[in-house]
Amino acid sequence: GLLMSAARGRAIDIWGLTIFPALPETSWLSNVAGAIHETAPWFLVALVALHIGAALKHHVVDRDATLARMTSSRIAPRER
Repeated sequence: GLLMSAARGRAIDIWGLTIFPALPETSWLSNVAGAIHETAPWFLVALVALHIGAALKHHVVDRDATLARMTSSRIAPRER
């Protein structure tokens, strides 16, 4: 988001302090940063869903202690 705004010629200010300076207007850079800004959240959501699915697979299909180790403050005994 910072790069997208800066590439459109806008500086990023917080409470009067410039934290990211404006860049010369560069449409291609703004477009690339915008595409990444739109795509990255969906990629992260898919990654979290995959992680949750893998944890549930270990619990339901494999019936091992992986989920118990992840959710418990106590260390579950390791299966051999």
